[in-house]
Amino acid sequence: AAETAATVKLAAPISLALLAELGIVVPAAAQAGKLGHLAFAAEGLGAPLLFKPQLLAMGVISSVAALAAHADGAEDPAMVTRVSRQGLWLATLLAIPVMAMIALIPFGLPYINHDPAVVKMTTGMLYAGIAGVPALLWYTALRNFATVLGKTRIVVIISLISLAVAIISNWIFLYGNLGAPALGVPGVGISWALASWVQLIVIWIYIHRQ
Repeated sequence: AAETAATVKLAAPISLALLAELGIVVPAAAQAGKLGHLAFAAEGLGAPLLFKPQLLAMGVISSVAALAAHADGAEDPAMVTRVSRQGLWLATLLAIPVMAMIALIPFGLPYINHDPAVVKMTTGMLYAGIAGVPALLWYTALRNFATVLGKTRIVVIISLISLAVAIISNWIFLYGNLGAPALGVPGVGISWALASWVQLIVIWIYIHRQ
């Protein structure tokens, strides 16, 4: 029972954080929908195309967490740090093919019988979102490090912060508020990239202070 309680205590915040990260798609779709059905379709097409390559890489990076957890269980903090650094290097290497994959996706969109206006908006969203790929993968590596050390609460807080950043940034760049240009659907890509960099900066500051 004690082990179950400990597992739930560790897993619950992580689950909430992942739900918050995935939840970034919902407000983006709602906000894009206000620009019309074509914008709604473009965001709906672009979201999975932008996220799925990153999710594959995040799965690979998360495997490093098992090695770090093993080292933490063996009470070897030096190995935990070493493995976590290797996770950052792995994230850096994986970012290259992920960005290349996302950059190539728009070349195939004209062949799947979508409206040219939808293809144009989705292409802009994908290219804008590429800027956030390294940040999201580096954040994943550092999040694993924090999780191994049992610092799960900060992961939830960061996920909620990034969700708020994405929603506010969508409001700014989708509609052209606060003097920003009205970019439409490509603004969603910018917002998600900004949210990824905010996540990275916050967790880096937290770990550095710890």
